Amino acid sequence: MDKLKRKPRWTLPLEDVKKNSPSARDGVSYEEQLIKQSKGVSFVIQTSSQLKLRPAAIYTAATYLHRFYTRYSLKRVHYYDCASACVFLASKTEESPRTIQEVAFMCMRVALKNPRLKVDTNSREFKKWVETIMYTEELLLEGLFFDLTIESPYRSLAAFTTKYPTPGEGINTLANNFVNDSCRTMLSVVYSSDKIAAAAYYWAIKRGAASAPLVDGEKWYTKAGYNRSLLIDVVNEMTSMFNAIKADSDPAVYLTMAK
Repeated sequence: MDKLKRKPRWTLPLEDVKKNSPSARDGVSYEEQLIKQSKGVSFVIQTSSQLKLRPAAIYTAATYLHRFYTRYSLKRVHYYDCASACVFLASKTEESPRTIQEVAFMCMRVALKNPRLKVDTNSREFKKWVETIMYTEELLLEGLFFDLTIESPYRSLAAFTTKYPTPGEGINTLANNFVNDSCRTMLSVVYSSDKIAAAAYYWAIKRGAASAPLVDGEKWYTKAGYNRSLLIDVVNEMTSMFNAIKADSDPAVYLTMAK
């Protein structure tokens, strides 16, 4: 069957992500995949911030990167090259287009860790970045099967917090932080966006020591169609992934929840 006619499947069993990804088959450990893809997302975030892209575009670019590596190996495409193409593509799909020259310009600054770098657009290095973005975007489109619509957890989270408000202070901010952090991990290729959003709200309520909203005597998540066990599974996988990529520098932000 023609690749472009296949219906892509974007959530995979965790064991497949760990052991059967193209990178895993090339000998890259799961931990190394987490760290390298997280570095790619950091590149996405820094470049997108300099380009003044909206959070939705940043999340879309990060999701493109994680989905891409379910089809391609890290040994074939460097995560910075992939990140640059993801930023360029997401800027277009999220209706905040930037030119390839603008993206290449900011990629050079981020790659060289110099946000004020005076970039010579006639230099070989700049032209190489433009060519890299153009070439990698073609691979990216193929790897994504041209399926470019991303369902963002932010939309589901906004629906949960509006329909099932919690009086606790800072709960919504905590939940948004969970979603922000999740894009650095591979959570989006294991769980759907609505489950990530529901888990974010559940975790935030627990972290903020607030009482879970009740609707007709039922917990909000039951009323919304989720069970507590699933939400804890998502939180615990987020905990495992996020703390693995932060282990060398930051103290644990997320803690495992007991069922």
